[in-house]
Amino acid sequence: GYGHYFVFGSAAAIGAGMEVAVEHTVGKAHISAFAASAAVTLPTAFYLLMVWLLHSRHHKRGPAQQMVLPLAALLVLACTFAGRWAVLLAGV
Repeated sequence: GYGHYFVFGSAAAIGAGMEVAVEHTVGKAHISAFAASAAVTLPTAFYLLMVWLLHSRHHKRGPAQQMVLPLAALLVLACTFAGRWAVLLAGV
């Protein structure tokens, strides 16, 4: 039951990260593009892993279905290094 705190916390952190990314885009946040993108991609990857850990891995059959969320989390983390396009790529 307590595992859902991580799901809800990471979902809230995604919203806060989006705010940081918007502030960086309009020039109000004085941080690097890497830090702004990490503020979105890290909690997103954590969210995907926690959903997989708590729910999806128990209901999916076969290795292909089992690996969808962990691979998606890795791809989102890789988007961190895309600079100012990181949030858009992570959304795609």
